[in-house]
Amino acid sequence: MGLRTEGQAWKYQTDFFREQSNYQCVSYDNRGCGRSSTPLTFEYTTVQMAKDALGLIDHLGWAQCHVVGVSMGGMIALELALLANRRILSLTLMATHAGGLMGQAPFIGMRHIIRTFTIRDDHQLVENALAMLYSRKTLSDSEKRQYFYDYYRERFKTRVPLSLVGNFGQMFAVQRHYISYVDLLKIRYSNFPCLVMVGTEDRLVRETNSYMLQRTLDCRLVKLEHAGHDLGGECTQQVNQELLAFFESVELKDHPSHVSSEYTTEVRALELCCQHRTHCFVYNLVGFLKVR
Repeated sequence: MGLRTEGQAWKYQTDFFREQSNYQCVSYDNRGCGRSSTPLTFEYTTVQMAKDALGLIDHLGWAQCHVVGVSMGGMIALELALLANRRILSLTLMATHAGGLMGQAPFIGMRHIIRTFTIRDDHQLVENALAMLYSRKTLSDSEKRQYFYDYYRERFKTRVPLSLVGNFGQMFAVQRHYISYVDLLKIRYSNFPCLVMVGTEDRLVRETNSYMLQRTLDCRLVKLEHAGHDLGGECTQQVNQELLAFFESVELKDHPSHVSSEYTTEVRALELCCQHRTHCFVYNLVGFLKVR
C-alpha cells in the first residue's frame, strides 16, 4: 500500500477476490506503519521493503503470485520485480512512478501531505485526506462524499498511530526511490506481463509518470477519467474487473534463462550515456520528452 497507509486500504479488492474461488490474496502493512514493526534503522528504502514483501511471499509458501502495488506500493512492486522476477506472474502498477525528477509530487499534493503532520482536528484531517485522494467529481456527489468521510473517520479512529521513525522512514524511502531506465528494461523483457493504471485527477503522482512507465514497459495503460489517487476505492468496480481480466489472461509458464537480444542491444546503447542504477539527468529528460 501507499505512503503511511495500512494494508486494510486494499479492502475493496481483497473483499472482491475472496469471493473468487480460485484466488488467494493478502494485503499487509509496510514496515513503519500499522501493525508491522518500526525498526530503528536507516533501512527504510523501497528495496528493503521489497525484501520484506518477498519474505512474506516465502512465508506464505507461494511459488508465484500476481503483484499489485499502488503509489509507494507500486515503487516497492517495481523493486520486487527486479529482486525476484521468477516469482511474479504479473505486475500491476497503480498511481506510481519510477522516481527521479518526474517522481516529485505536484505542489498541491505536497501541501496536503505536509498538512497531515500539522492538523490535529479529526474533522480537518479527514477533509484533507478526501481532498488529497479523490477527484472533484466524486467529492461533489454528496452521497459518495459522506461514504468516504465516514470510512476515513472510522479508519483514523482505529488505526495504529505512526511513530516519528515510521513517518519519516517511509517518506525518505519514497524520496530516495529510483528505478533506472536500464532496470525498467529488465522488467520489460522479463517473462511476465505488466499493467499500468492512472487517474486523470491524481494530486499526489503526476499522470505523466504512468505514460512513461507504459511506454518503457511496453504494456497496457488503463486511464481512469475523473479519478484521484485512491483508484481502488474511487473506481472499485472498474479496477476489480480490470485486475480480474488481467489475471485471467496470464498463462502459467516457466521463465526463460536466456537474456533477450532486444534487452542486450538497448542496454549497451544506454550504458554509453548513463551508469546503471544512478540518478541520471538524461533519463529524466528523455522520460519527460517521451510523454510530451
